Amino acid sequence: MAGGRGTCDGASSSRCLAVQPHGHWRRARKTIPIVFNIGTDPVKDGLVESFNRPGGNVTGVSYLSAELEPKRLQILHELIPHAGVIAVLSNPTLHDTAAVVKDLEAAAGVIGQELVVLKASSQADFDAAFANMTEKRIGALLVAADPFLTANRDQLVVRPCRRRASKKRYKLAPPQMIQRVRLLR
Repeated sequence: MAGGRGTCDGASSSRCLAVQPHGHWRRARKTIPIVFNIGTDPVKDGLVESFNRPGGNVTGVSYLSAELEPKRLQILHELIPHAGVIAVLSNPTLHDTAAVVKDLEAAAGVIGQELVVLKASSQADFDAAFANMTEKRIGALLVAADPFLTANRDQLVVRPCRRRASKKRYKLAPPQMIQRVRLLR
């Protein structure tokens, strides 16, 4: 982005929105057209006035990923009914994480599922999260929708596989596991 992180100019305003969702774009949106592509609710985030009539020069696509997290938990619970404890790996730096975790805890209560919330906002946090999973005997992991966690999905899959293979509980070697993960994409 021209001008560095958090600054906007006409040429980089669309990227500014991705870097600073609550920054300079509020002033710029009246004069500069902004197209967003996000996973949260644009009305709650203050990007638009409503879904039907966004208002101003702002439009875009929302996947409403945060609103789907309770459904993802329910599906995981149905796929692995005897998981015992399910962990949720979330990024605490994402602005809507607290609301998502609250929704997940409510959904877990409804289906009678024990839930443990783990946090990772950097790659260095992954080792502590996986150690915590081992200690608490987690039966399944739900990775919350988040750009950082999605970008690091290979590490989130490979680390536990390597750990299990090193304990010789599985016949597959780590490179073969990695190849199978890539084939599933």
